[in-house]
Amino acid sequence: MWLLGGVAFIMGTCELIVAGLLPEIAAALDVSVSSAGLLITVFAVGMMVGAPAMSLATLRLPRRSAMIAALIVFAARDRSPDACRQR
Repeated sequence: MWLLGGVAFIMGTCELIVAGLLPEIAAALDVSVSSAGLLITVFAVGMMVGAPAMSLATLRLPRRSAMIAALIVFAARDRSPDACRQR
């Protein structure tokens, strides 16, 4: 349970950190803070649609295997060079 709690904390922190960085994101994209704030809205809508869809898509898979696969994909994408590259 500690591992699951730790992973949930890390994933939540990674996904929600954008709220604290809105002024910097807005400055980097040369847009207003309110326009950059739409990133949070788009993320929330994506989660609202994606979470139930992934639940249905992995319904027939063993829970442990599905969670490990999802964490591997998350970690690989989070650590990929494209995720940190500035344009």
